[in-house]
Amino acid sequence: MINFIQTEFLKLKNSKLFIFSLLSGLVPPFLMYVGVLEMQAEHPDFILHFSQMFVETHVYMAGLFAVFLLCVIISYLIGREYTEHTLKLVLTSPVSNFKYLTGKYIVFIIWTLMLFSVTFIGTIIFGYLGGGVGLTPFIFLSMIMRNIVPSMIVGSILVLVNIFSYGCPWGPYFPWMACYIISSNTITDYSCTLLTPIATVLITFIIGTVISYGYFKIKDVSL
Repeated sequence: MINFIQTEFLKLKNSKLFIFSLLSGLVPPFLMYVGVLEMQAEHPDFILHFSQMFVETHVYMAGLFAVFLLCVIISYLIGREYTEHTLKLVLTSPVSNFKYLTGKYIVFIIWTLMLFSVTFIGTIIFGYLGGGVGLTPFIFLSMIMRNIVPSMIVGSILVLVNIFSYGCPWGPYFPWMACYIISSNTITDYSCTLLTPIATVLITFIIGTVISYGYFKIKDVSL
């Protein structure tokens, strides 16, 4: 499994999408920085607090921007095996279907953590550039759609649904908004307990994993 993961990252070493996605993690804090500059220009006495900077950046990153970007990433990780016809080579190696999908999930999680780490670091940098104060320690459908473009469309739709579900009573029942509610600890804004969004995320993950594994088992690999 470790060798498989190492191989995946070696394949990403020269990938433009990998570098671009990590750099994209700087977009939300940069946009917040631009907003801070505009606010300071209109209100010279405005003081930026890092707590506010982190909260606002988290809203845009976890609730909107990351949803679109992560759809593209997972589509690239799995879909390219089909488009580049490399999957047949992987399956002939001593790697089971289960280990293959598990390895892909692990690479995706590591990639996601790297992306959010870039966002976190970028928030600190742009926060300092904006004169922020009060910095405190913080605890920090791609097999079928083998082209990245459909995933971009799906990601855009999810972003729009996230926007409409923000603050709505059914927000905790929408998986992508549920992630934001859990991480931001805003469950008190809704008439349910924290178990509701957690269950929503877990059920979505289990269903997605079962469907992915089942489809992967029965789908023929084109040569």
